[in-house]
Amino acid sequence: EEDTPMQETLPTTDYISFSLVNNQSWGDESRSSDAAAHKAGNIVLRSENSGDTLCVQTSVSKIIDAPNSRAIETNTDNLSNFGVFGEQINESQNNMFIENEYVSGSKDNYTTANKYYWIDGFTYNFYAYAPHSNIGKGVSVDNDTQILTYNLLQNNTPLQVSDHSDIMIARKTGATIGEKVQFDFEHICAQVVFSLAQDLPGTVQSITIHNVYAEGTYNIKNGTAWNIDTSKMTDITISATDGAISDGTMMLLPQVLSDNNTITVSFLYE
Repeated sequence: EEDTPMQETLPTTDYISFSLVNNQSWGDESRSSDAAAHKAGNIVLRSENSGDTLCVQTSVSKIIDAPNSRAIETNTDNLSNFGVFGEQINESQNNMFIENEYVSGSKDNYTTANKYYWIDGFTYNFYAYAPHSNIGKGVSVDNDTQILTYNLLQNNTPLQVSDHSDIMIARKTGATIGEKVQFDFEHICAQVVFSLAQDLPGTVQSITIHNVYAEGTYNIKNGTAWNIDTSKMTDITISATDGAISDGTMMLLPQVLSDNNTITVSFLYE
């Protein structure tokens, strides 16, 4: 039996639109999809050439506001676009009628460039990821499987931290016909922030985390946990300028650090 085509004869007020609920902050561990990633601690680094030590504080609960950086926290206040899949179901059909459509707008009203209309007799489910503008910056989405891939290696070169993606996921199942579909996005990456003390005997030039996982996939529709490719690893370096992190914030795949993960700090004594 052929799929029933979308009808565009309904009143214009019956086209599908979207809005956002809750302004999730990275400081709110209860709403992160990977609360275990919200850790903080001090790492003591020893110089190879002297007995000097340097204490580095790490955190994933706050954001450094790095001007002109794209690797900053995404939330409902600055989210201008996302990608959406729409599914309509009845007794004889299960049709993914919206496939990775670009959605734009602001918190209370987002719309697709192409209008899609509600049809009686169907149940509707919607699956979204944000931001859609990150496509090509280490992020790709398969329209057939709704699987998102995050790859920190591009042509065997680590992705610049300024191009890291703060990926969020949302789902709305059993949507009521005629309602504005509300999405409640949650973060799915591990955000890593370095805080540098102001009274150091020199200047931190860069910080590198070694042997982090470089690629993982996430099923947007099913909402499963990350599937990490443990065979692919990379080193991620973030730069510092005038005593402050200048590249933005690392957005890594959630992972448990091991003895293979080390940190190198490039430090210029003054």
